[in-house]
Amino acid sequence: STLPSQRLAKQGLLLESLKIFVLASAISIPLNVLITLIFHKHISIFIEYLKNYISIILITAIYTILFFEENKILSLIIFLISGILGLYAFNILEFNKAVLALFSGFFALSQIILNLIQKVDFFRDQKEDVEIKLTKDKIIIGIFISVFVGVFSGLLPSLSTSQMLLLFQPIMDDRLFIFTSAASAFSNEIFSTTSLYTIQNPRSGLSVYLEETIGKFEYSQFVICLASFLISGSISILIFLLLYKRIFNLLKKVNFKFLNLIILFTIISIVFYFSGPLGLLILFVSTSLGILTISLNVKRSYLMGSLIFSTILIYIGTYQTLIQILKL
Repeated sequence: STLPSQRLAKQGLLLESLKIFVLASAISIPLNVLITLIFHKHISIFIEYLKNYISIILITAIYTILFFEENKILSLIIFLISGILGLYAFNILEFNKAVLALFSGFFALSQIILNLIQKVDFFRDQKEDVEIKLTKDKIIIGIFISVFVGVFSGLLPSLSTSQMLLLFQPIMDDRLFIFTSAASAFSNEIFSTTSLYTIQNPRSGLSVYLEETIGKFEYSQFVICLASFLISGSISILIFLLLYKRIFNLLKKVNFKFLNLIILFTIISIVFYFSGPLGLLILFVSTSLGILTISLNVKRSYLMGSLIFSTILIYIGTYQTLIQILKL
């Protein structure tokens, strides 16, 4: 969601993207808590049935996305290259370390390096008084999509909100994507907690922590967690409304080039610390592929092929075969 936010920032509308994010949270959190309380048993049964069709869902999603794409061949090539890179990364590094190196290059360092080369400054000339230009119809569309995405990514294995959002990207502009992405993130956390309660399967960092600290997740604890979503969400929104103007004015005084350099060296240091020299190698390749993707004017969403490609292979039973062919 930072990519469309950056595009708005270039128009001086960085604050609007933040307001859209807060609006999404204000709507998504209570709505998903309500849906979860009413339908949690039925949702789990439905998701258990769909587990056998994950590969078909993903292949259909990718085909649908490519169908609406102008650069179909280039997009498919980027998707496949990132997928093969993902295969290598996941077989020479632990999964978490591989994801750290891959995504840091795809979505962070590639943009930071281009920002430095092009001398971009997102904090300069930002408008302070902006309204959210998102119609009620688009908000309703975003809500429906976010619930759908939250259910699938929160309850099904190997599916993230980013992967599911790819399916709907052709029908979304930047503002709707920011809204849907934010709402889906909250929806995913809530339904991940639902997964822990109904099928005893943690599907997020939060639910893993709850399982390790609490053990068996009872209904009373499930309800307490849902209540905590409402309380913490409300407090966070209140803090934003009280402080956003002060923080925003402070950000406008920050040297954007210096900030980019700090983030650049911080990311490289983190990847090296956790992933070692092999992590740096994956980081270098993924950064290069990210820059190439931007230069070819291909959506960086196709770099999610690094995860989706492996997931499809696992569920159609050809993952190990391809690994042997590539001699990994």
